[in-house]
Order: sequence, then structure tokens, then C-alpha cells
Amino acid sequence: MMNSGAELFPVLSSLDFDVGIGVELCGNDAEFYCELIRELYTDVLARRHAALQSNVLQVRRDYAHLLKGTLQVLGERKASAKARDLEQALRGGLPHDELTMGLAADLDRIAGALRNVFDGLAR
Repeated sequence: MMNSGAELFPVLSSLDFDVGIGVELCGNDAEFYCELIRELYTDVLARRHAALQSNVLQVRRDYAHLLKGTLQVLGERKASAKARDLEQALRGGLPHDELTMGLAADLDRIAGALRNVFDGLAR
């Protein structure tokens, strides 16, 4: 994959990703970091609606857990914290609809911005 950092990093920064931390956690390999961001978009975020709307709470909890760690490694803290809160609420049998909606809104915002970048790179 072409290193799309020049196009991608400003967008990630505008989404409150700490790109410096993310690249550092990827062994200071910016190209690898970009590949992980693309995987976040094409795999993890692509499953968001099915996972967060699932009637099986274990599916929601597992997805929240996946998001929490994935986003942290990539330097994103806001949605990661919401994923952590959702995971804890589901684990504790607490109300979670509001947490789910808030997380879904953040993920939709991230996915929309990444779609614009990756669609532009494909042209």
C-alpha cells in the first residue's frame, strides 16, 4: 500500500487521533500505521452497525472490547473511552442504549472521514 500519511494524518488529527502516539505504538513505522488505519476502516468500522445493533449482547461486548484496544493503539482516545464504557456497562448488566448510540455516532463520523480520504486515494 502506498503510504498515504500526507493525506491521512491531517484528517486523523482533526478526528482527535494522536497520530504521533499511534505511529510510535506501531514501531515508528508510518506506513504500517496507515495500513492499520485502512484495516480499521475496511474491517472493524465496516462491522459497526451489525455489531452495535446485534440482539446478542456478547456480540456488542466483544465488538466494544475490540474497538477499545484497536482505537487506543491507533492513538484515538474519545471513541476508545466510549467503547470501554460500553463494554463495562454490558459486562455489568447496566443500561447501555445511550452509550451505544454515542459510540455509533463517533464511529460514523470517523468512518465518513476515512471514506473520503480512501476514496480520494483510489482515484
